[in-house]
Amino acid sequence: AAVWRDVATGRELFQRLRALPGFGEEKTRITVSVLAKKLGVTPPGWEEFGASWHSIADVDSPESMEQARSVKRQLKADRAKRAG
Repeated sequence: AAVWRDVATGRELFQRLRALPGFGEEKTRITVSVLAKKLGVTPPGWEEFGASWHSIADVDSPESMEQARSVKRQLKADRAKRAG
């Protein structure tokens, strides 16, 4: 909680999370969305730094979980196609 407590802006929240070991761009954006949508951590401008795709932050039913998994599979496939 110390990471997101007292953040003034969405940018600051993103930067604090991004500085954590193992947090790349995608994981950081998803975490910003989870904090906002599930825990109410909504500093001004957080939307700009949240996930712009359907992620675990949007899951509220088995159907939406399947949609999130489908989106993740597509993102991975797109990334693999670009890489090789």
